Amino acid sequence: MMVRIGAATGKKTRRHPPRQRLLLSIAFAAALLGFSGCRPPEATAQAPQPTVSSPTPAAQPPPDLAAAKSVAVLPFVVRGSDPIGSALADGWGEELIARLGAVPELQTSARTSSFSFRGKSLRPAEIARQLGVAHLVESELEWVGDAARLRVRLIRAETGAEIWRQEASPGRESWSGAMAPLAEAMAQALGAETRGATPLAVKPEAYEWYVRGRQAWHQGTAEGRDRAEEAFNRAVALAPEFATAHTALAEVWLVRGQMDDALGFSRSNPAFLPNILAQLKQAIALEPEVAWPHALLGDACAGAWQTEEAKRELETAVRLNPNDATAQLWLAQALATEGRLEDALEGFRRAAALDPLNPGVIGQQGVALVLAARPREALPWLDRALALQPTHVQARCWRAWALLELERMPEAIAEAKRLAAAGGAMPATFAAAVLYRAGQRKEADEAFRQIPAAVKTSVYYLLAVTGRRDDVIALMAPSIARPEELALLIYLSAFDSIRSHPRFREILREAGAGAAHARGQSERTRWRNAKG
Repeated sequence: MMVRIGAATGKKTRRHPPRQRLLLSIAFAAALLGFSGCRPPEATAQAPQPTVSSPTPAAQPPPDLAAAKSVAVLPFVVRGSDPIGSALADGWGEELIARLGAVPELQTSARTSSFSFRGKSLRPAEIARQLGVAHLVESELEWVGDAARLRVRLIRAETGAEIWRQEASPGRESWSGAMAPLAEAMAQALGAETRGATPLAVKPEAYEWYVRGRQAWHQGTAEGRDRAEEAFNRAVALAPEFATAHTALAEVWLVRGQMDDALGFSRSNPAFLPNILAQLKQAIALEPEVAWPHALLGDACAGAWQTEEAKRELETAVRLNPNDATAQLWLAQALATEGRLEDALEGFRRAAALDPLNPGVIGQQGVALVLAARPREALPWLDRALALQPTHVQARCWRAWALLELERMPEAIAEAKRLAAAGGAMPATFAAAVLYRAGQRKEADEAFRQIPAAVKTSVYYLLAVTGRRDDVIALMAPSIARPEELALLIYLSAFDSIRSHPRFREILREAGAGAAHARGQSERTRWRNAKG
């Protein structure tokens, strides 16, 4: 999904129109920041990337000690051959995660990490260790003819002892509400209480279209998004009061505007952003205490430079579901673009604790630490992201930069050469920048030539590294319109040579980022002074 870092807050002297974040913007914000926008489907984490050789993985950054009231919902085991079975099971699993996540006293693992154990045979204690939780929810959905039989149990992972169990045979008409009482009972078994209203009953046909759409969505492909959109449209048509379907439809549209031929899509659908906002606001009106539509609304508003509303919605999402790793991540990004990276680091850390097996989230913690001038602390996180996904190009790029900041030049040069050999614009850009800083000018020029001409206008940060101030300023003027670049401008040392340039300061003011830049520079001064 879309990779960005949110937007700065503050009144702007220039109004930016609501914009679609085009493919080139997305690609280079991804390479630079490694920040995720919309929640990534399972398949996205395994999407093909340029192949690069992986270093010997460093030890995993130590997870938080599993809290007594911590839990992970494992994917359902489905028995039988009903065609809706696996889709229904995954939909129920997602709902359990969301409902338990909304309980402030609980620590609940994110879907990406907990569902990564699908089809794997590991001892409960090992699964819990990797997730950093004390309890696991194991579920089984069995089809006997047209009847669904559901078995759910809560276990203490270390011993395998069963704490709570329930069996049910929900009829088709009650599928949409089947998880609410189970989540409430599980929370009580853990000494906590659920909150939020029980969802309205939804027509069975609408709920079936919804779970089928979610299954297609999690394929993480353009074809899957096509089928998901069709399914969610059918669900909304059958049940206009179905808030979750409105949210899912808005999410598909948001990702379409960010990933699937963004320019062509936005030209053929000029009202796509207003439609997204309308769907999400309708979902919130129907179920105001559900977190995810608030988080998506915050993401959409950030991309449209509606920065105050974006932050407010993200804060609401985190309040309603403090265990939503994506909402935590996006709120941290918003803080970083306000020049409050020290405050943001706690959100990044929290997201990594909730989603410890998601290479994008783990890598993001490393990126944030590099920007915070803490490259030594960043390396274990970036190495962990690469251990989880050896083809994770963003982590590889930032690992090279961290080594450069640590003045470990032979390692940085070797990493940069691996990036250059991998091919692709992102690796080539970082390779050129690192090699130039390391004094390898010939190799840097060769890497720079790999970057397509159409992309070079998006890599002014490379020119910043080379000290070509006038070229950087000339390229920044149109590019600063992208919110995802603001934290980069505030914190990356490559821009130090042009911070005093009048046009640089003017561009920051036009983007409403002057105050954020000043706060960020104060943070950087404190960090330098603390190092002596």
